[in-house]
Amino acid sequence: MLRAINIISSNNQDIEEVYPIKPSDTWASLSHKFYKTIDLWWLICTYNQIVDASTMPETGTIIKILKPEYVGYVLQQLLDQTWR
Repeated sequence: MLRAINIISSNNQDIEEVYPIKPSDTWASLSHKFYKTIDLWWLICTYNQIVDASTMPETGTIIKILKPEYVGYVLQQLLDQTWR
């Protein structure tokens, strides 16, 4: 299913922020840091076009994080697409 999801970052500072990966970061820890749950790691990976989430983020890499206030909208859109 994740391969069918196409969420592309927009380079829009109103809806996303940039974040430099730190040595201790994992996809789950980033999800918790930004979204208060480890369950949205896949959203961060998808948003940054990370294909292999089993590979840990590389220190110093700049990624984009969808701001938390927009996550609900994106999740609803994905849910709507699933039920079509």
